[in-house]
Amino acid sequence: MSQPTRLLLSLVAGLLGGVLLARASITAADWGVAIAQPVGTAWLNGLQMTVIPLVLSLLVTGVASTAEAASAGRLAVRTIGASLVFLTVAAIAAAVATLLLLDLFPIPVEAAAQLRAAIAGGTPVPTPPPLAELIAAIVPNNVVGAAASGALLSLIVFTLIFAFALTRIDAPARDLLVRFFAAIRDAMLVVVGWVLWLAPLGVFALAFAVGARAGTAAFGALLHYIAIVSAIGLVVVAIAYLIAWTLGRVPIARFARTLLPAQAFAVSTASSLATLPMMLKAAGDMGISRPASGVVLPLAVAMFRATQPA
Repeated sequence: MSQPTRLLLSLVAGLLGGVLLARASITAADWGVAIAQPVGTAWLNGLQMTVIPLVLSLLVTGVASTAEAASAGRLAVRTIGASLVFLTVAAIAAAVATLLLLDLFPIPVEAAAQLRAAIAGGTPVPTPPPLAELIAAIVPNNVVGAAASGALLSLIVFTLIFAFALTRIDAPARDLLVRFFAAIRDAMLVVVGWVLWLAPLGVFALAFAVGARAGTAAFGALLHYIAIVSAIGLVVVAIAYLIAWTLGRVPIARFARTLLPAQAFAVSTASSLATLPMMLKAAGDMGISRPASGVVLPLAVAMFRATQPA
């Protein structure tokens, strides 16, 4: 059985198991959540602990391994520009599709009420900072503090500056640091592989907790939400296929065949980071160089997820 299939089965089994146990006994469901929630959280923490070292090492090795710093800089600028255009198109498509789908398939009032009640104790989403503060915070005044607070965008800016600076120092020192970050990259990919090996257990535990807490009516609301977001995601993916075919001149059949494993894994995990190693492999299979994919894909994972507007 393939890994995506195991993850999908774990997701369904966890949701159904939580719902059925909650219907049978609230006490038993609370006991089950008390066990499942820490297991799922520990698995997520294991995945998230690789984010900073993996993304930063990929950026350093990707930029420093490029033949010329100028070409790496142009690549990064083109990536940011193209991603902003793509995000704008995706946001417009998501806004139109969401209104259309909600008008055609409105969520049941009772289901929405129970889902809101189930998440009433959650942490509220913080208010976004003003644009001026956001721009000023892009350049970190304390790299260690940025890492501790998880300010990934600030860390990426620092890492890009650091990587470009590496191309200006003597070759022996540059090669030493590039090998150091390459070793970190390879080690983190191994750690990600270990964490993903435990993914069925982690996905089951998290899904069980959601199912036990939400109940059947809220479960229906959750499925309604998942269906709408998935439909919007399919629209955005279709746009990406069109861009790859028209601008990238990659045959659609080859593009789909090469990316199918990564896309199936992304559907199962809903994690850009978890899918990053498979995206790197797919890029290599399509003939994209490691320096190029090492710059573009970490930027995409960290900042420019195309389906984020959904």
